[in-house]
Amino acid sequence: MADLKFTACGVKRWSICYCSRHSKCLQCGLTFAAEGYRALGLSHYGSNLSKWVAYQHVALRQSGRDIALNLNDLFGFSFERGILSQIIPSMAKQYRVTYERLKDKLRHGSLIHADETKGEVKQHSGYVWT
Repeated sequence: MADLKFTACGVKRWSICYCSRHSKCLQCGLTFAAEGYRALGLSHYGSNLSKWVAYQHVALRQSGRDIALNLNDLFGFSFERGILSQIIPSMAKQYRVTYERLKDKLRHGSLIHADETKGEVKQHSGYVWT
């Protein structure tokens, strides 16, 4: 599994290897991993790498192509630009509860600040509220 390790001195490439015994069904000959190993739901990407990708995309507004290029250049990976579409859905699922709590906090708070700006959507100009 590809991952990153954050240290006091910086960030470095990190690889994680999980090992599991495999069993073989005596009736059909099918080989399978232990149930506990399958229950882990392991991804090809570690949690630190996933968080780094999400930060680059959300906070720094980088495209999947730019994120892959940076990972490859900085850490020596060989990712394609599709890495974003593989990581973001799992991160969204993982942080769904946090997202809902933030929305509830805003709804029940005493103040929400909104901003209006002019924008163009589908060749029609108008105002957008944020």
